[in-house]
Amino acid sequence: MAAGLGTRLAPFTNRIPKPLCPIMGVPSIQFSFDLLAQYGVQDAVVNLHHHAETLRSQLQFLKGPLNLEFSDESSCLLGSGGGVRRAKDLIGSEPFYLMNADTISVVHLKDLSQVHFELRHKFGVEITLACFTHAPEGGEYREVIIDRRRQLVTGLGELRRKTTFYTGISIIHPEAIPDSIPTDRPSDFVKEILEPAIRRGKVGVYLLDTELEPRSMRWFDIGSPKLWWETHLRWIELLEEDEFSTTLSNRVKKRAHRVRPNLWSDIADLSGDWIARSKGPAFLGGLGHVNEIPRAISANQVLYHPNAELETNGPGIAYENLWVPIL
Repeated sequence: MAAGLGTRLAPFTNRIPKPLCPIMGVPSIQFSFDLLAQYGVQDAVVNLHHHAETLRSQLQFLKGPLNLEFSDESSCLLGSGGGVRRAKDLIGSEPFYLMNADTISVVHLKDLSQVHFELRHKFGVEITLACFTHAPEGGEYREVIIDRRRQLVTGLGELRRKTTFYTGISIIHPEAIPDSIPTDRPSDFVKEILEPAIRRGKVGVYLLDTELEPRSMRWFDIGSPKLWWETHLRWIELLEEDEFSTTLSNRVKKRAHRVRPNLWSDIADLSGDWIARSKGPAFLGGLGHVNEIPRAISANQVLYHPNAELETNGPGIAYENLWVPIL
């Protein structure tokens, strides 16, 4: 699901599609492609609307072994429901993984599949959601209400902190997606697909206990400038402590390197003077076309190819000539 306008991530998404917003120098959607390839997925459908042609061209360089097809919503953004309905025509009759482009999850897709097909055998489920028992600190997420004995979803609650929440990864059978959903105007996945399936008792859950993770190590949201910035600092912390997911860590280390403790960059040759002046935790990204770099980078800053005149005082995140301070 990559067609959204990314309004929460503005002003950056006025310049770049959200799935290409980098984390530690790596376009965020690359981590989803890596997860799919790791578990043997061969074919993927990506829906497009915002910056459609930019995204289409760039994804050809990121897809790895995946065969990509595109569900083009350039003429009309169809929302989370209509987007899935339009893509259904390309997917066919087999069950498929559904993933969001603005979150990165460490989920064992093989285990998710196994749970799904066990629940399908017992209860005829059409959808299985990958959920975590405890949401990350600081955010509010819609509660997923679960019958833990049968591993079925019985309802959706209100926005809450530290609640059981949906990671954005699921398995869906095409039969769960009504053909009556329009493909010429927006509709909502929860209202049109998920809630009707819950009422039929056809939604299972693959539940991972994250109670002992006070700071999330498996799920990262980049949906706003603050969340995008926080993800960088959290990843630096996890990399320094060597507690990071191997799949994510390996991808990051193909692009970026540790300049010194808590200071990371994807720029190969940084001078000793620059390193001495800079303070971490921080990340400096060159996006592959470095002409000049700032005199130094300060603690709690994330800068991608910043303009020489850009004022970057205090904590914040920059992309080219756009800077958002984080208070």
